[in-house]
Amino acid sequence: MASLLPRTYRRLCWGGVAVFDYNGDGRPDIFFTNGGNVETLKKDSPKFSNRLFRNDGNGVFTDATAAAGLTGSGYDIGVAAGDYDNDGHPDLFVAGVHHSTLYHNNGDGTFTDVTVKSGLDASLNHPDPEFGPWWAITAAWVDVNNDGLLDLFVVDYLQWNYYPEPRCEFDRIGDYCHPRFFKGQPNQLFLNKGDGTFENVSREWGIRDHVGKGMGVGVADYDLDGRTAGTVCHIDYVTEYAPFFDSFLPGRCETEGPYCPGELSEPPRFLVPCYPLYQCRRILAVARLATGLRSSRRPRRWRWLDARWAVFVLRAAIQLAVRCS
Repeated sequence: MASLLPRTYRRLCWGGVAVFDYNGDGRPDIFFTNGGNVETLKKDSPKFSNRLFRNDGNGVFTDATAAAGLTGSGYDIGVAAGDYDNDGHPDLFVAGVHHSTLYHNNGDGTFTDVTVKSGLDASLNHPDPEFGPWWAITAAWVDVNNDGLLDLFVVDYLQWNYYPEPRCEFDRIGDYCHPRFFKGQPNQLFLNKGDGTFENVSREWGIRDHVGKGMGVGVADYDLDGRTAGTVCHIDYVTEYAPFFDSFLPGRCETEGPYCPGELSEPPRFLVPCYPLYQCRRILAVARLATGLRSSRRPRRWRWLDARWAVFVLRAAIQLAVRCS
C-alpha cells in the first residue's frame, strides 16, 4: 500500500489487521485492511480490496472476502473487532481516511454495513466544522461505563486533503511532508446505547478537548479495579486517559494526584494527567548535570558533539516544561 501513496503526505502508509473467529468454528481467522486510490479515496480497483482469510484448520487459509461482504469501499487504515451487540458473533469496525465503516456480523459468515443505521456515519464520515474530514487511524472496543456493552473509542490522526503536487521538498526535490506541517484532530468516543446505535459523547467526556495526531490505542484495567483506562500513542507524545466513575464523584476526589480536577460534575470525563512543573524542573536539572558530566569526560576535539547533545536535551526539557506548566 505504501507504493500507492504519492508524495502528498507520508512515505509509508500501513494497514491494520484483526485476528478473530468470525464464523464461530473455533479457529482464528485473519482480516487485513487495504487502501485505495489516493486521489478519490475509493477502492476503484480489485487490488485495493480488504482481505478476509478463513482458517480451514489444516494450515491453509481461504480468501472469503467477497463472500463475507468485507471488500470495502474507501481508503481503509485500521480495524477493531468486538461483539458490540452481545449476540456471540464478533463485529468489525474499519477505520479509514475520511470514511469509516461498522460491519455487523450476521452469524452466517457474512457481514452487513450498519454505519448509517448505527448513527456513526453522521460523526465519522462527514466533515467536522472545526477539524474537517476525519482521518480515523484505528479504534478500540471498550466498556467505558461498565454497562455490559462495548463502546467505541476512535483514534484520529490529522487534518489532510489530497493535493496533486508535493508541498514539501528535501534537497530541492519534492518530498513527503512531515506530520508537523499538518494540524491534528481529537479522538472520539461513542457510547453503546444497547439498541444497535451509538451516541457521540466526545465533547461531554472531555475527549474533544485534546487535539493530537493519534497513531494507536491500548486499553486495559491495569489496577484490577473494574474500570478501564486507555493510552493513546501520538506522533510525539503519549496521552493517558483515566476514567472517572463511581469513586470520582464530587466531594470524594483526593486533592493530590494527576487525575484530580477538584470539583467534578456529571457526566464523567476522561482527564489527561500532567506532571507538576517542579518535576519538569528536576528533569531539566538532571539533564544539565548529565550534559556537564559528558563534557568533562570527552577529549577537547569531541566537544562539538556535546554542544549538539546539550541543544537536544535543552529542547526536550523545554517542551516538557511547557506542556506541564
